[in-house]
Amino acid sequence: MPLPVRSAHVRIRRHRRGLALVPTSKSASNREVACAFVSLKATQLSGRTLHSDDTAVLLNAAHSFGILAEQHGRTLRLGPERCKHGLLVAELYVGNSGTTARLVCASACRRPRHALVHGDPRMHRRPALALTVGLASLGAKVLHFAVQGSLPVAIGPTCNLKNFAPPMLPMSESSQFITSAVLASHGIVHKDTPIACGQLTSSRLYVASTIDIMGLFGMCSEGHGWQRYAHAPASMDCEYPGSTDFDMTSASYPTALGCMGMGMWRMLCGVDHASQSDATMADAMSSMGCAMWQCRDGNAMWRAARHAPTPRLLCCSAPDGAMTAMTISLALAGASDAVGVLSWRYKETDRVLAMALELRRMGVAADCGMGSMACLSCSLTWHGRADVSTYRDHRIAMCCSLMHAAGCGVRTSGPQCVCKTYPDYLHECAGT
Repeated sequence: MPLPVRSAHVRIRRHRRGLALVPTSKSASNREVACAFVSLKATQLSGRTLHSDDTAVLLNAAHSFGILAEQHGRTLRLGPERCKHGLLVAELYVGNSGTTARLVCASACRRPRHALVHGDPRMHRRPALALTVGLASLGAKVLHFAVQGSLPVAIGPTCNLKNFAPPMLPMSESSQFITSAVLASHGIVHKDTPIACGQLTSSRLYVASTIDIMGLFGMCSEGHGWQRYAHAPASMDCEYPGSTDFDMTSASYPTALGCMGMGMWRMLCGVDHASQSDATMADAMSSMGCAMWQCRDGNAMWRAARHAPTPRLLCCSAPDGAMTAMTISLALAGASDAVGVLSWRYKETDRVLAMALELRRMGVAADCGMGSMACLSCSLTWHGRADVSTYRDHRIAMCCSLMHAAGCGVRTSGPQCVCKTYPDYLHECAGT
């Protein structure tokens, strides 16, 4: 049995031109799997379905609920035609993945079985009041075992609501909470009853992408001013064969390697097919002087600027991609100013504090507030080696490893955490 990798030295060659394949979106893969067994449709996800740790958790949940899942290479097929009864009480372990926890809870509402959802201690401390109370307002039976509004929770079969008033989601600024409630509401409440929520949605691209994915499975929904979402019953008369969306957030890491290396980088496949963070990342990197242009075959070319101005990053619409943009700005402009990073504090770890601590080990002056972060790199060249702690957070591991392209030696502890969203990241770094 191979021993787990405890640390990894990151070595990136500068002045390198190369090619990089846009990876598959972990988030889109999870949402497609969740929509597949919520809609009770025979589904085939072909092409490049990402086999990450989070997707494995969702597939285990599908097996627990009696959904048949067959995997042949990079093709995944989920079919209810040979559906078993499943377990009477399914115990679902979600680890420290907030996206998986929300999708599992939303999917459990559609099954005539009880589900016990729990995770790591960090996951139990993350706020989930909007999820649990929102599901309860839709008719789900939710029982908290520890703290009100957090995991672990038990979710029972849903009942029919007698009140057809629009359910109001509390604290519904989170895009993931909104999409989970919209997914769970399919077939629970009255078909003419919309879902009301707040208008300060954090990532509207995420909500729009989820609604598009749901529409491919026959679960039609439409938003009205980002405040109300009306839905319709799913059509179960057809089979959807589709390919998984590409992830520009994960693609931003090999893009950053090319831009920080002052070279030219070509992204293969899917910039025109990606629906998340593409415009946000393009705007952030264009503000730093990086040039991007579209090719005839649908690919993209990136070229870095040698003298970049200090950008002011607005991180509300794409918080994950903004972490990469902040790292790039430290290498190209020597400084960064990020605002709207409050959601970072409620991720797998407190990413604002973690990034500030680890950047200081690399000689970067970092000052963080509750929802903002300012960094200024040292003018002297860093000749040492920084031992970076990843806190078992894949974003911390990947962003800190990019600092090697800025001239800092990096050794990351626990690099296997990147398998959560980008299993081939270390191989991509080795190839650059």
